[in-house]
Amino acid sequence: MKHLTRIVLCLVLAISMLAMCACGGDNTFEGNFSKEATEADLTAFVEGVDTNKLVADQNNLGAELSVNLDVINNTSFGVYSVNTSGNINASAKLAFSAPAEGAEMPNIKAEITFGMDAESKAQAQGQSQTAKEDLSANVFFDNTGLYLKATMNSNKTGKDVKNEIKGKLDMETIMGMVSGMMPMAAGEGSEMGGTINLGTLLAGLKELGAKIYIDSSDGYKVKVSMSADAVKEIVDNPALNVNLFDFFLTINKEGRLVGLKLSLDIGTTSSNQTVGVKGDLVLKINNVSINTPSDLASYEDLDMSELGGLLG
Repeated sequence: MKHLTRIVLCLVLAISMLAMCACGGDNTFEGNFSKEATEADLTAFVEGVDTNKLVADQNNLGAELSVNLDVINNTSFGVYSVNTSGNINASAKLAFSAPAEGAEMPNIKAEITFGMDAESKAQAQGQSQTAKEDLSANVFFDNTGLYLKATMNSNKTGKDVKNEIKGKLDMETIMGMVSGMMPMAAGEGSEMGGTINLGTLLAGLKELGAKIYIDSSDGYKVKVSMSADAVKEIVDNPALNVNLFDFFLTINKEGRLVGLKLSLDIGTTSSNQTVGVKGDLVLKINNVSINTPSDLASYEDLDMSELGGLLG
């Protein structure tokens, strides 16, 4: 289970990077999706949306991200088996504004809360052992760097163990990590800018076998249901099991982007392993308020090796 937890801990930093690099319980994504959109419906949608106006003020942008995923990883080798299940729950707020006079970098603030709990049961020759872990983390990011505070509670041998970490990564370190993760950013990435062509995008999805539904009763609510074959082709994994892969888009009557949502239930099965992920990822465009923590001066430089120490 430690390997799974290491992956999850990386997700904490990955979500932080998403918040830094970004250019539920309501009806935001609910609509009348009873009938598949006709060509006339698709044309009306494309003509009715001005992609240059999806964001009201690109110099001042706020967004909220939420992630709720259930994960399983069951493995067996002969008489030995390990069954692991867990939940990942994360939320993030991002506030972006244009650079101050004389500054090159825009003003960015982000706060992320992250939680993960997992339980693993190992069995061999009639004996079993259960291990539990839960990770909680809080991240704050601004133009000075990234500040991480995390706690790992575990019980692997009947004994409770608690590990904690608190530290910061300066902007130079972060930019080095980002450039390493995004090698195209300095070259070909510039070709990805420009206006989104909704017509081409929708035609491509239809060609892949997606079903598209549009509710235009109050702005636009769009649902795209991807077929299993389409998802397998996109991720280049013919062994993928796809039970659900639905994408939602909401645009209000003023033509502003309200939010995006992905609902999924996917996994893989081999002769000795079953892996599955099920849940939702939601991004909403909102006016957000983020307060700078008062204790940032108490954060010392974070040694990346400390992350491994957190896992014990």
